[in-house]
Order: sequence, then structure tokens, then C-alpha cells
Amino acid sequence: MTPELAQYKKITDEELSSALQGATASREAANQFWRSVTDYPNSLLREGNVAQAQVLLLNLLDKCSSLAPVDYPKIHKGSPYYWLGIAAFLLHDFQTADFFMDATITEDLKWGAEVEKSPTPAMSFVLLEGSQLNPNAQKLAQAAEAKLQLCLEFYKSMAGKPTWLPDLSLPRLRLKFLRPALGRHDPSWRRLAVTQISFLLEWDFRKDLLPLRPTDGIFEPFYLHLLKGCVLFEGLLNENPKKKPAGGDLAGVVDELHAELGINPPSNLSGRFNDILGDLAQADNRIETAVGFTLRLRKAILQASGEGEAVSLAQYQQLFEMTAAAGLYALACLY
Repeated sequence: MTPELAQYKKITDEELSSALQGATASREAANQFWRSVTDYPNSLLREGNVAQAQVLLLNLLDKCSSLAPVDYPKIHKGSPYYWLGIAAFLLHDFQTADFFMDATITEDLKWGAEVEKSPTPAMSFVLLEGSQLNPNAQKLAQAAEAKLQLCLEFYKSMAGKPTWLPDLSLPRLRLKFLRPALGRHDPSWRRLAVTQISFLLEWDFRKDLLPLRPTDGIFEPFYLHLLKGCVLFEGLLNENPKKKPAGGDLAGVVDELHAELGINPPSNLSGRFNDILGDLAQADNRIETAVGFTLRLRKAILQASGEGEAVSLAQYQQLFEMTAAAGLYALACLY
């Protein structure tokens, strides 16, 4: 028994292993088992002791895995995965949050959850329908929804969209992308949906960090955040339901889908940071421009040998809005 578990749960290794084995038969039995052994860490999470709750939950899963290596893969683990995902979001560990939220929904789907009939808390979170969620999760979902609404307003203000393109709104995104993503056993859309929420939530954290250091230094966290938006745009293009591109680099995919996207393939694909940042001041408000900068930014980040050029808060926001708009445009055109 790990000391952390022994501190709050009077249970032996044998009892824990036996209880876990007995909870593998159904999702309801599994949820009851996890409630019985996670009541204390979940109370810490509710009280704001997020780091301590995360450590206890991770130690619990590690203990269960080592004690019952045969039964651990069998039991439904949506509950602890979900709380670990929420904890990671609250700790601004966005990659870990993506990992656990995707794992949660994978478990839920495997055990028969249906987004239309019986949405789980993780499904409601990804749908940004937070009214029935725990306060911590509700706050996160509301923050992501607010940021998405701002991105939608920026996207709607952009010129150059084809006349045949339907209006884009949060209800339409739920209908055409988020709900289908949670109803498919193909994991690609699900991962894209989780990544989109993570990309939005990370912005509010990163933008507050940048002004705290007045001197130049490593800008890797900000460029990696933008890279997530570029990769999200690429994933939305590659996984779209209208026309599967043959593959290749992102510029080639945009070229292949230019008719479906209603734009001309970008001509300026310089992948140097200083060129990208220098061109931002003259950038117009057209969707083609946003797509072009997204392509250039992805290339620059992946080819960078160091930490990249110094980026100001205004430049960071401009690039974030462009990459977010490119992703929304792909959804509007192709989904």
C-alpha cells in the first residue's frame, strides 16, 4: 500500500485488488469502486488543493495497475481519468489534460455511453455544456466557451469568405463537429475536439505570462501553443468528411482542397520567424491571409533550431487569432 493511499483509506493491498476485480463487470460497478477510493482526493480538488489531488489520483492508478495487472485494463476508468484531466487543466498542464480527457471519452464510449442519450461529464465538457458539471469543470467549460465565442466573432469579421459559406456559430459547431466527434469510435475527430478546447484554454494562461518577463529569452511555450493551433488546422483538413486529401505537407493539403475552401493557395510561404513577425504589421483581415500565416507559422516552428524570435503580446494575439480563425474556417467549409 502506498503511504498516500494509506493516509486516507483503511484498505489493504489484497482488499484493493479484490474490490477492483469485482468492479470490472459494469460501468456502474466501476464508478462505485472509484467513488469509494477517490472521495478524499476529489474533496481536495473541490477545495482547490489541485496538485495534491493529482498526486493522490496518479498514485492510486499506479497502485491499481501494479496490484491487478490483469483486471486493471478491464475496469472502466472514466471517473479517475476525468478528474485527472480536470486537475491538469487547472494546473495549466495542457498536454496532460488532453491525454486524460481523450482517455476518459475513449473509456466512456467503450463502455456504452452515448452522447445523445447518456452524455458523461467528459462529453458535456467537450460540448461546452457546463451547467450540470462540477464547479471546477464548469468554470473551465465556461472559460473555453467564452474564448470560442470571441474567436467566432473575430472569424466572422474577416473578409474574403465565399458567399456560399454558411454562418458559423457555437450551436452549428456542436451539431456538425463536436457531437459527431463524441459519437464516433474513430478517435481522430474526438482528439481534434479535445485539442480545440485545450488550444482555447491555453491562450488565457499564456497571454498573462508573456508580459511578466520584460527581457528577451525563451519563447518556446508561446510558439508551441501556436503550433497546437496549426496542427489542429491541419488535422481538421486531413480528417474532413467531404474530401480526403492525398497527404503531403500542409501547404499541399491546402492546395488540394482550395476549391472546397474557396480560396487561392497562399503564395508567400516563407518559414522564417523574422519574416512572419515583420509581415504581421501589414497583414489584412482576409481569411486567405490567416490561412497563409498559419502555414508559414507551422513551418517556422518545426524548422526552428532555437527558441524562435522574440514575440510581443500584440503579435502573439494576432497569430493566435489567425490560427484560430483558420481552424474555424476549415470547420465551416468542410464539416
